[in-house]
Amino acid sequence: MDDWLIYLAAIIPVTVLAGVARGVAGFGGPFIMVPVFNLFFPPATTIVVVLIINMIGNLRLLPDAWREKTNRATIPLAVGTIPTIFIGGYLLLSLDPGIARTGINAVILACALLLLSGWRYRKQMSFWGYTALGASGGLVLGATSVAVQMGLFLQAGQDTARQGRANFNVWANYASILAIGIAFFGTSHDVPNPWLLVALIPIYFIGLSIGLRIYKKIDDETLRKVIIWFVLIITSVSIALEYM
Repeated sequence: MDDWLIYLAAIIPVTVLAGVARGVAGFGGPFIMVPVFNLFFPPATTIVVVLIINMIGNLRLLPDAWREKTNRATIPLAVGTIPTIFIGGYLLLSLDPGIARTGINAVILACALLLLSGWRYRKQMSFWGYTALGASGGLVLGATSVAVQMGLFLQAGQDTARQGRANFNVWANYASILAIGIAFFGTSHDVPNPWLLVALIPIYFIGLSIGLRIYKKIDDETLRKVIIWFVLIITSVSIALEYM
């Protein structure tokens, strides 16, 4: 199939959908793009390209996220993430990525079902609780290039849905930069047609703008439900794709 036909038929719609999801939920763009991009590009190329696209999208979300974030979450998340993301990068080179993704997705799916039942962590999470969460996020992001569990777990506490979304987006800005460095220097990442991939950035921004418009029109409780359902759907699909 011609490169441009593939681009128009599959990659563009998926990129727009990923942007919409990121604009609404605040995360999940890479989770949507990676499985589809892997059908057309080497996995190492996909990782670098998706992380770069997503990092640029992070900059669009950062101003609002910075206003809505809570320092009690963002500071310990950084303390936990920065050292462990490099351990995750080592695991990326040594573990079977399919097995790692399936195991992580199974845990995320179980947690999403728990949150959907109405369960919440009833106390304000401590500094060390957020640090542990950041450490797990660093490991998973370094090893798989996605960290959707962070967006989900930040909805489990006493912060509002918007605060949890903002805390994730602040975390994602520095974590994605570290992950790009690990992926870029630790793997082979020849891009067969770089212009096709560069063109994805404005396409992603179109979806992101649509998602942000939707986000601004929904209330906090609806946003939390949207995020949980989004995680349920994409983790279920991701697990199914591993066995197709």
